[in-house]
Amino acid sequence: MKASVFSLFTVLAFGVLAHAVSISPETPRIIDGCYQIGSANELYGFAQIVTDSTEKKNGAYICGKLIADITVNENVLKPNGNLIDNTERLVQWKPINGFSGIFDGNNKTISGLYTQDSFEEYIGLFGYVDAYRQNDTTKIMNLGIVDSYFQGNSSQYTGAIVGWTGIISKLKISNCFNKGTIEGSMYTGGIIGASFSSITIENCYNEGRIISYAYNGSGVGGIIGMTANDTLYISNCANFSDIGTGGFIGGIAGYVLNVQMKKCYNLGNLTSTQYSVGGLVNTIKATGNTPKVDNFSRIEQSYNSGNIDAHTVAGAIVASIGPTELQVVNSFSDGDLSAWRVTDDSFIGEASSSKVLIDNSFFTCRTLDSTTWLKFLPSDCEENSTCIVNNSFFLSNVSHSENSATSDELENGSVALKLHDYNENGVDGSVWGQSIGSDLHPSFAGTIEFNTTE
Repeated sequence: MKASVFSLFTVLAFGVLAHAVSISPETPRIIDGCYQIGSANELYGFAQIVTDSTEKKNGAYICGKLIADITVNENVLKPNGNLIDNTERLVQWKPINGFSGIFDGNNKTISGLYTQDSFEEYIGLFGYVDAYRQNDTTKIMNLGIVDSYFQGNSSQYTGAIVGWTGIISKLKISNCFNKGTIEGSMYTGGIIGASFSSITIENCYNEGRIISYAYNGSGVGGIIGMTANDTLYISNCANFSDIGTGGFIGGIAGYVLNVQMKKCYNLGNLTSTQYSVGGLVNTIKATGNTPKVDNFSRIEQSYNSGNIDAHTVAGAIVASIGPTELQVVNSFSDGDLSAWRVTDDSFIGEASSSKVLIDNSFFTCRTLDSTTWLKFLPSDCEENSTCIVNNSFFLSNVSHSENSATSDELENGSVALKLHDYNENGVDGSVWGQSIGSDLHPSFAGTIEFNTTE
């Protein structure tokens, strides 16, 4: 009987141990003041160094650098982006919290991060970054996340690179990408979940699957879910992934106070089953008591080509703004729009107590027919906002006005010529071009070419 009990205990104990897979942390060597991270063990060791520094409340400006591609787990995701069924063999990743410093991915990748934790509030490679001196800027660069899975059942902030930034932090993320799957319950982004401080994002893209249940209507974006307290500076960024959620979706950014965006684009189809959708940004809502933000938001040389399906408001570029000022310059959208609550399709979904300027831009859609009629501005714009449209054109095969264009005019170069030759209000239209005979509408080619066959 004792032998049977001992055998049963042994089987159970070893059974538990067999599933309790882990990685032993190893301290990376230091060269020129920077930890050289070349293995999964050293990545966990670096995480422990940051955690110890944070818990002792004497956090330092720490430098980490990858010197090799790192694999924590293999084959975390199925080909469709779903998590594998046999998760017992996976090592859990505990996000690095309290990081302040420089993390250089050195053009390497981290593969196989797996976080599925009901108790983590901040989820990503870095759960949260924070500054211990107000003028410090944390920099994360040259890094790719692949074959990874991040899920926060109760997490407020989820992103592949960073979950959240603190109030006094300054963060710059550059040359980073995500090809992992992200499932969040609130603020969710392909690169970063949310920022409560000044943030700059450059040359980043998302190809990973994004799902946010966002039960309270939180911001969700292909790059960033939400910003507060300060301006988002973002350039040369793209989202290639379809996003489906119950939250406020933007192809690049979800909910922001203020944004300065240049050369960004969305190619993913965007669907919200409960709230609004914006092709590039969902909501811009600066207020008079946020002195850190710029006087106006600006979206320049950016575009949306994803289809939009919203439960409430759909905006080809922005779903909702106000009270604030927005300039959209040299930009376009050509994806289809659908919204349950509204009957017309607008470049800007809704504006409240705001000033909107649309300059040298155009608006078309993928599904063209004789009844297609698009609009730049929402129906209520003239009631409580100032809305100005300069040298910009929307597709209309129904009625004609100063700013309307037929599908033939978009295709035959007529609109491209007007955009390209525009040079007013500090706007240079020379970025526009088109290959006539190949392109259905103007692009950022910079030259207009008429292709002819002899």
